[in-house]
Amino acid sequence: MGSNNKTTNKTNTPLLINQDVGGLGTSIFLSEALRFRQAISHLTGGQCSGWTGFSLNSLFTPFQVLYRVCELNWLPGSDTDSMMKNRLRLLYAVAKRKPIDFGHLVYDQVIEVTRKTDWDTNLIFPKPHLPTLDA
Repeated sequence: MGSNNKTTNKTNTPLLINQDVGGLGTSIFLSEALRFRQAISHLTGGQCSGWTGFSLNSLFTPFQVLYRVCELNWLPGSDTDSMMKNRLRLLYAVAKRKPIDFGHLVYDQVIEVTRKTDWDTNLIFPKPHLPTLDA
């Protein structure tokens, strides 16, 4: 019964977060539906088609600015490959006006940070700008 409760709590945590922030959790965020190659290609205007050879300077200027906003406010944290890819997927979702599952976004970020036991840091939560994300 205890393991069942853990599964239930783990499954419902993003839903509970979404309820607290206004219920944006109507679709997936970091799934294969938002393929990383598509995100890179769109955000660089086709200049790059994948992670190999990609740099933040390859982003179109508006996306460079938006990446910085994302880095400082929406998904703050270290510049690991994993975190950078998550930010780029988020930018792609915003650029394509795709719904964002904010609960999963926060939950996944918390889980990732807690797995990094060697980090000397506090948990970092994104500061949502809901009107911007909802636009």
